[in-house]
Amino acid sequence: MKGRRKPNRKEPWRPEFFDMYVQAYDLNQLYNTKFLFYMVISYFGILRISELQILKTEDITLDEENHRLKLHIRFSKTDQTGVGSDIFIYENDKNYSPYKLYKMLNKNFENNEYIVDLMGSQLRHHLKIILKHIGLNDTEYSWHSFRRGSAHQASLNGVPDWENKKHGRWLSEEYIRYVDVNPEKAGLNIINKI
Repeated sequence: MKGRRKPNRKEPWRPEFFDMYVQAYDLNQLYNTKFLFYMVISYFGILRISELQILKTEDITLDEENHRLKLHIRFSKTDQTGVGSDIFIYENDKNYSPYKLYKMLNKNFENNEYIVDLMGSQLRHHLKIILKHIGLNDTEYSWHSFRRGSAHQASLNGVPDWENKKHGRWLSEEYIRYVDVNPEKAGLNIINKI
């Protein structure tokens, strides 16, 4: 669903953009690897930029037995109880797996240190540089594109709406605005299931 048309609406991030980043940037440079990590946990964790910025090392648990990261989001704008929420990001076979990147970077983070050492404006500015460098229009994407792109991709791949909603910490049905649905496919699916 497209929802209400907004002139400043940003496009969803697509997984192949991570591949473009990996090809364009030297991951032997710590800054490039860290920035890729910021992007992939924002994408796979469906994080708001504010949630990313408050993550500390103590909020991330490396669960090697289950090949996953457990992120404790201490505060979110939808956290009505004030106790935070936990999300799980599992290892995948991609060269931009958040689990693998964190294992590599873990030694570079000090205890109780914020994972991101940049302000929101710096994250957004550097993302614009990256977008231009990999050949994308920097006015069509923003940090929020990770959140929108993840919800969109999950929906395309059959993740039930309620799981998408839970993982993205949405209280309302607003996440539906991030999911572009092909009306032909929707009509066919509905007629075959009812």
